[in-house]
Amino acid sequence: MGYETASKHRTRGKAVTLKASGATTATGTTSAQELGDKGTVRMKLAVTAASGTSPTLAVQLQTSSDGGSSDSWRSLGSAFTTATTTTSQYISVGGCDRFLRASYTVGGTTPSFTWSLIGEAV
Repeated sequence: MGYETASKHRTRGKAVTLKASGATTATGTTSAQELGDKGTVRMKLAVTAASGTSPTLAVQLQTSSDGGSSDSWRSLGSAFTTATTTTSQYISVGGCDRFLRASYTVGGTTPSFTWSLIGEAV
């Protein structure tokens, strides 16, 4: 499956889905995805709904050579811009180790976000 970039181009790297579209009301991490020898990821954060009082969603990509067993997770590149409403954001980041996941922080009063995080590894 290809990935559509911000400029609407399709690419053909290894598909990566860190979070399928769904509601989130609390801070957490996604399941890890194994990238193999792919060192760069292009990811799209799509927030399709936001509710609550002053809701915020901060998403940061993280990487590890062994899925966090003995090699701790480390932040990868810059975080997505903190979302407060619907948005689509794209980032491309190199320096990935074998595993990739996302850490996310939800803030505000009774916040709820419907969002997804998909892309490709190349």
